[in-house]
Amino acid sequence: MKIGIIIAAGGSSNRMTLTKNKLLIAIKDVPVIVRTIRQFLQLPYELEIVVVSHGDYIIEFKNTLQKYNLEYIAVISGGNTRRESVRNGIKSISLKTDVVVIHDGARPFVRSDDIIKCIKGAIKDGGACLGVKSKDTIKIVDEHQVIISTPNRENLYQIQTPQCFLYKIANEIHELGAKENIDVTDDAKLAEMAGYPVTIINGHYDNIKITTDEDLSFATWLLSNRNNT
Repeated sequence: MKIGIIIAAGGSSNRMTLTKNKLLIAIKDVPVIVRTIRQFLQLPYELEIVVVSHGDYIIEFKNTLQKYNLEYIAVISGGNTRRESVRNGIKSISLKTDVVVIHDGARPFVRSDDIIKCIKGAIKDGGACLGVKSKDTIKIVDEHQVIISTPNRENLYQIQTPQCFLYKIANEIHELGAKENIDVTDDAKLAEMAGYPVTIINGHYDNIKITTDEDLSFATWLLSNRNNT
């Protein structure tokens, strides 16, 4: 089984008071991007890992990976949007890939067992992604911030990554996205629009995405309190 792993690492870090890319920030002496990649190295498959970066950070990412003996992992340039960047990643991996795994570089706490469940979900159903049930009541509002409806919380999930697809489907939905210039925030949306079912795999709430300064503090706390660090 050949698994192509695309690490989306092209974010701008503009929601943080940082002077450098958030994925290059060290949490307990190890950069976020390295911690993220290490969670995939434990998988029992033949792996091809590609980091898709903003062009300005390619050299820094390569130098960081080399420092941690990960120089064999490819670092390529992304596009103007996350969708374009993921497509670049898909185009760079082997045509013999069985399953494409797309993951946010800013989620260093994903569990290897959950990645495996997601991959198996894609093999079974064509597409699968990690998610957790919403703990909060969600309100839909209009342009004036007035509540117009309240969805049933039992049917609401907070979507995470990885999102996994059979190679044929991943390639097809991203080619569709490029052709139609579709703006989406995750890959599952492209699959939905193309008519492919995507199964939710129950993940864990600590699979956080590091987006703000507070997330960095929480990440440090998590490393001190998780058993599988």
